Amino acid sequence: MQHSRARRVITRGPCRVVGKFPSRKSGRSHHWESQLERDRMYQLELDPNVISFREQPITMQVTVNGKAHRYTPDLEVMTKRGKVIEEIKPAQRVAEYAELFDAVSRAFEDAGIPFVVITDTEIRRRPYMDNVSYLLRFRYFDLDEPMVACVRRLVRPRRIATFLDLKQAFSEADLPAWGPWALLAHSALSIDLEAPIVDASPVSLNEEICRCLP
Repeated sequence: MQHSRARRVITRGPCRVVGKFPSRKSGRSHHWESQLERDRMYQLELDPNVISFREQPITMQVTVNGKAHRYTPDLEVMTKRGKVIEEIKPAQRVAEYAELFDAVSRAFEDAGIPFVVITDTEIRRRPYMDNVSYLLRFRYFDLDEPMVACVRRLVRPRRIATFLDLKQAFSEADLPAWGPWALLAHSALSIDLEAPIVDASPVSLNEEICRCLP
């Protein structure tokens, strides 16, 4: 699917790092203009509450202290609860844009769309970001019917199993060792990403996601 950005990716600057993130959720590559934006895209990719997202969705004009400013937000995120506009900024730089962000927030509020500024403090909190970065590689592994059937037998509604239970079940069924990680990456299983993923970590079945799998 083609996506037309509201402006071109900014590449100038000797220390600037830009790139693309191939999203399985979107079925295309997203351009990012900072590693912080990239990390946020990683999180959106694995978040089961996020339906889709796109970068630089719109350019708008806002007035700050009587002067017109052009502004392009970093991300438009479509969640199960509706659309959210996100600005990604290092925490130490938020204050210098406070008046601009206040004007932008009011403009989107008038349209009934939440506008949020997300900083590195939230995005790169640990162990959440470590878990996301590790799981992302398994997002590109395909699940098959035997894997899904195995986890359905193990983790029935209202029954909580551990990650070790799941790994042992896959081993006994001669299923790939990467399967439990892929189930987490595809959100077929839920686990607390705010804590280290260990054998004793409880896992639960996400039936909504599983219904869409083989």
